[in-house]
Amino acid sequence: MIIVRFQGGLGNQLFQYALYKELKSYRDDVKADMTVFDRGIDKRAYRLRSVFGIEVDVATPWEIFKVSGGECNIIGKAVRKFVLKNNIVRDNNNNTIQEIVNRKDAYLYGYWQSEKWFKEVKEQLYTELRLKNDWEAEEANSVSVHVRLGDYLELQDLYGGICTEEYYIKAIQYMREHLEQPKFYIFSDDIKLARKILGTHEDMMYIDNEGDDIRDLQMMSACKHHILANSSFSWWGCWLNRTKGGIVVAPKQWNKIDDPQDIYQDDWIRI
Repeated sequence: MIIVRFQGGLGNQLFQYALYKELKSYRDDVKADMTVFDRGIDKRAYRLRSVFGIEVDVATPWEIFKVSGGECNIIGKAVRKFVLKNNIVRDNNNNTIQEIVNRKDAYLYGYWQSEKWFKEVKEQLYTELRLKNDWEAEEANSVSVHVRLGDYLELQDLYGGICTEEYYIKAIQYMREHLEQPKFYIFSDDIKLARKILGTHEDMMYIDNEGDDIRDLQMMSACKHHILANSSFSWWGCWLNRTKGGIVVAPKQWNKIDDPQDIYQDDWIRI
């Protein structure tokens, strides 16, 4: 059995579901571990059901214990460390999908932030993750700009000094130089602070959906071009747009610890 651990916010849950979906295309005994949500370990909720109507096969506590040893008591931790440690597969282990598929048992722990983990089901995901959208940018060259603030401001050791004011200035200037009359739509989890950082310009519009992140995702995905923050939410806002030929600008560094390179698409401009 293969069990995918779901955790984190909406963007990370989408990556984990994409991996789950890919593995399901190879074998039937793939399930999801929802322990962190069911027990309140992660304060965030599982969102894919309410947003996209997605259901997954959920592993039972006994199945999780048999594959991973569990982690919520001394016995489980000991089993995981000394008996079933080879079943634990993390997203930084340089594995391939085929290597995972060929395992008898595996417990997949991580965020799996790369399209390489769901190449075979990519088109299915475009259909399944389609967002109902009643908004369309009037400008031919609409550009979504995602400014991730909020919890990132408290995680400077991981994210600090990457998506700076200088980064956004350079990214916006790049778009102005390469697009005819671009219109920038600014999205943020702190729109007032984003406005202080980027200022007010005629070709900018600040979008305040009053904390409705799904509405933000819908509108971001409707833009033709994208300026990303180092955020999985940014990544999916861009990926869910199927317009061909759009320019995507991303920060040249994703984080300050492991700095995953697989998260980048080949045609992205990195600044």
